[in-house]
Amino acid sequence: MAYVRDVHRWQYDNIALAYQKEDLARRLQVAYDEARLARDAALDAQREAESANQAKSTFLATVSHEIRTPMNGVLGMIDVLERTQLSVEQREALGTVRYSASALLRIIDDILDFSKIEAGRLDLEQIELSTVELIEGAAETLAPRRPPRD
Repeated sequence: MAYVRDVHRWQYDNIALAYQKEDLARRLQVAYDEARLARDAALDAQREAESANQAKSTFLATVSHEIRTPMNGVLGMIDVLERTQLSVEQREALGTVRYSASALLRIIDDILDFSKIEAGRLDLEQIELSTVELIEGAAETLAPRRPPRD
């Protein structure tokens, strides 16, 4: 009788092990499926981010070029105005306009450089910079204008 009990116990243990094996296989498959879905979602998100980044770079380059052309026209007209008869006050105001337009053009160039950096096509150049002129120009641009006289 002990032998029959041992055989039944062995059969019971085998059945229990089979159920555990099925349960582990099912849980492993669920974990695998979840990991695959997460990987696929991450890859999709990466592709979308790269596409959005490319669209942003294209937009910045396009807008910068579109703004740069009229800004060069503004600077050209400032050159024309500087060759005319101007009062001292008008000449100073025109100098501020030139400085502001040049600063805006530098910002546009910086945006274009940023686009080039992202595309891996930026060539660096070394230029001289006068800190005094930079600070004076910024102060002049930001200084309040006195109201016109009556």
